[in-house]
Amino acid sequence: MATRHDPQHHEREVLDTALKALGELTGIDGKVVATEARTSLRAKSDAVVDLKVAGQTHRYLVECKRSMDRASALALVRTQLAPHLDSGLLVAPYLSPQLAEHSRQLDLQFIDTAGNAYLKADGLYVFVSGRKPLTLPTQTSTRSAGNATAWRMAFALLCEPALVQAPYREIAETAGIALGSVGAVFQDLATRGLLVESARGRRLAAPAQMLDEWVAGYPSILRPKLHPRRFQATNPNWWQDASLVDPTQLSAQWGGEVAAARMTGYLKPATQTLYIDPPAMRDTLRHLVTKYRLQPSADGSIELLETFWRPSTSQTARESLVPPILVYADLIATMDSRNLETANLIREKIIARVLDPL
Repeated sequence: MATRHDPQHHEREVLDTALKALGELTGIDGKVVATEARTSLRAKSDAVVDLKVAGQTHRYLVECKRSMDRASALALVRTQLAPHLDSGLLVAPYLSPQLAEHSRQLDLQFIDTAGNAYLKADGLYVFVSGRKPLTLPTQTSTRSAGNATAWRMAFALLCEPALVQAPYREIAETAGIALGSVGAVFQDLATRGLLVESARGRRLAAPAQMLDEWVAGYPSILRPKLHPRRFQATNPNWWQDASLVDPTQLSAQWGGEVAAARMTGYLKPATQTLYIDPPAMRDTLRHLVTKYRLQPSADGSIELLETFWRPSTSQTARESLVPPILVYADLIATMDSRNLETANLIREKIIARVLDPL
């Protein structure tokens, strides 16, 4: 049986090491004053820390990550800390110089175990990058399941958590993967503490963490395999009158900014994303090009991708919208501040209703 790691123990070790490195490099005294503090009705921080310098104490709500190797993951953390951005602090084992600079551009404060940091408060400004990482005790990487098959199955489980109890064959059919892959993905999830198996069956042990990992990895692991292509329309408002439920317009669903706007009423879409069933791609593309005069454009505002999930009878599907988790992931991947705000709304108002009760 695979060894199960304790994520909370590892995160606390990362936090303690990062605070020590910060103190040794800058003289800032860091102290953990609470763990798993609730910041709102739904949200929790991993810890609360006080940073003392020059006679002042600055209190931070901590979001601790076991790894930080993608810009999309930074954008995700910024979204999670958005309601408390001035007092939010990312803590991770290591941020590369590129990610450290990107974090500063996002105005996302952070510290890592190598002593790299970005801190900005009244009477406090620190920016350190380029220090080499320390070696921490081995922790299973989130990349161990970093393949498209695992991401397809994780998506199916996150969209429909009850599916975790289903027979392997049903899971494989729903996720669109080979039957033989289901057991391997389950084993990896269990190893990383994301799945619990007992006599009563299987359950997702940390659905919020699983969602975070899926969203951070989606742009590089699964999305490129969906054959994305970009177009531009003569009329920038073409999408407002486009009806995807008309049988002549075939199997397509809105994602990204259009879906977010229709889910929340909060966003004015600047881009249009359509997910189309692969067998219908050719006919759908021909229809869109003919009716709306779409033209190929490398930096066009219209993006077409292939669907990778089984069609659903959910409310969002009936409204020709992709599942909320996919809308959330695409918004995070843009790293656009207006999209990050809307992504936070979707997570709190829609996704949390599915994942929080688990």
